[in-house]
Amino acid sequence: MVFNTHHFSAFARGALIIGAKNEHDDYSLIVYTVGQISGIANMWLELSLIFIFCGSAFLWFDSIGARDIAIQYGRELSARTSLQLLDESVACSRLRLARNARGHMQIQRHYDFDVSANGGDRLHCELVLLGKQLVSWHIPPYPVRLH
Repeated sequence: MVFNTHHFSAFARGALIIGAKNEHDDYSLIVYTVGQISGIANMWLELSLIFIFCGSAFLWFDSIGARDIAIQYGRELSARTSLQLLDESVACSRLRLARNARGHMQIQRHYDFDVSANGGDRLHCELVLLGKQLVSWHIPPYPVRLH
């Protein structure tokens, strides 16, 4: 049997045979049994699951830190505009990847929160974090009481 390529593989009687041309122009054969192939597949499955779990854990802890920063920005914006932050909380409404000013990819999070001008109304507001930095915010117009 003559092979024109440097690598080949074939299945023969429940085994995977992989051939590769070495530096002496001889073919070396590597034979994997079905048990070895399933072991290798299981190893890659386990590594993939570990990677997914670690990535999810990182995203979870990063989101907790970003939420605390968003609450602080919500308090500062409310105080700066003489409004009261209601419920002392923010809610993440959107999550996506975006580029920062340097062109690096970061997670962009949109947070919704409510404020009140006089205690009886509720104004829906939004702030946007790119990484840990505030990039935009919106507080709708509201009536101001004159004293």
